[in-house]
Amino acid sequence: MKATINITETMLNKSIIDANKSVCDLAKKFSFDYSEAECGAKHLVSGKYPDGTEAKVTFYKAKTRGDKRISITKLKHQTEAGDIVTLKGFRGAIKILINED
Repeated sequence: MKATINITETMLNKSIIDANKSVCDLAKKFSFDYSEAECGAKHLVSGKYPDGTEAKVTFYKAKTRGDKRISITKLKHQTEAGDIVTLKGFRGAIKILINED
């Protein structure tokens, strides 16, 4: 199971990433169902970049409008606009791959 996100400048500057279908499907693997979650609900999963840098991946539903979102710490230091981030579930954590499959 994997999720793919095409990184934009807005995602990097505002640290807001909408959860696309692949992200929603991956979240279910970690027991977070966006369709059942209440506004403001969050689920934190540990993650790791290829260079060994640890990160926190948070699946969440925005408090106000209930938008489906994901947050990945240290993303701005690891990627740039135009990169493709692939998230892969692995042993209860998430591998964060940059421009890899």
